[in-house]
Amino acid sequence: MIPWPDYTSSHDNELGLGEHMQGIQRIKQHLIVTGAVKTGIRKSQFIIIKMGSQSALQPWSLPKYGYPYKKPDERDRIVKVFDVDRSLWHAGGIQAVGDVVAIPIYGSDKTKPGSEVRFFNFDNPESPKELTSITLIKPDIESKAIAMTRTPDNHYVLMVWDDKVLDFHRSNTTVITEGFSETPVRVRKSEVIGGFQLGGGGQSGEGTYQSLNFVRDTNETFYLVATRNQEKASPTFHGKDLMDLYKVWWPDGFGGKVQIKFVKQKQMYCYNQQANFGAGSGIYVQDERHMFLYAASHWLHGGNKRYNFSEYAYSLDTPTD
Repeated sequence: MIPWPDYTSSHDNELGLGEHMQGIQRIKQHLIVTGAVKTGIRKSQFIIIKMGSQSALQPWSLPKYGYPYKKPDERDRIVKVFDVDRSLWHAGGIQAVGDVVAIPIYGSDKTKPGSEVRFFNFDNPESPKELTSITLIKPDIESKAIAMTRTPDNHYVLMVWDDKVLDFHRSNTTVITEGFSETPVRVRKSEVIGGFQLGGGGQSGEGTYQSLNFVRDTNETFYLVATRNQEKASPTFHGKDLMDLYKVWWPDGFGGKVQIKFVKQKQMYCYNQQANFGAGSGIYVQDERHMFLYAASHWLHGGNKRYNFSEYAYSLDTPTD
């Protein structure tokens, strides 16, 4: 499904520099992963994994996965890889709302500056369809990660992050195919109450957020979960995997001014460096009592024989901090 040496850290692939898998989201029994191929023919991609040995409604790691990570069940496999764009070859952090996945892409082709956010319907995860009528053009920023959710009035809210600003777009109607407002409400890092939690980089420099996802509590309070590795050159340099929580609200109603406040930071741990937040991560809310977090790996493992990821399963039935 993935030809050698794509998504490897081999010398044949220039050590994988600048090329990795990043966004990751779960849709029932499937993982939707974004990737950027830099060496050779550049392209942004979706990589779709089916966890065929596992339930579509339960965590996959509890009570345990049941197979050695180096020898997964044959039913747990990559089932689809397809290209998104050849010029806008870098695909970033994603979020699914129902069966719809938004993907941010940008490139280095001077004839096609800026970036885009595209939308795909994953009603059939192994045969996704692009919603071509609602491509969002971002001419002045590099769209490196997005977050998407629905508001109580059933409109959609899309947040686009480019390492400097957070742009918020509201859908024109409750039907996503009718598009988003082209003019964003922009929040700069310096405007975040309590400080935007970047800094503290290690030997290789400061690692920035690779993924940001919206979550809502039962009181309709909105939050952003933002993840990164402290090291810019992770995983070559092993830094701390950090997860930051921000509260988000609209004082004058949805579509107007946006306020963001830092709430809490938590360090996470990826077993045996099999994944890290420098590649990316993604939240999956199963129901009001269960939430999972998935962490991606930069590259394939064992040459190009397998892909490893981490799952963190949280339940209100067994609360922790």
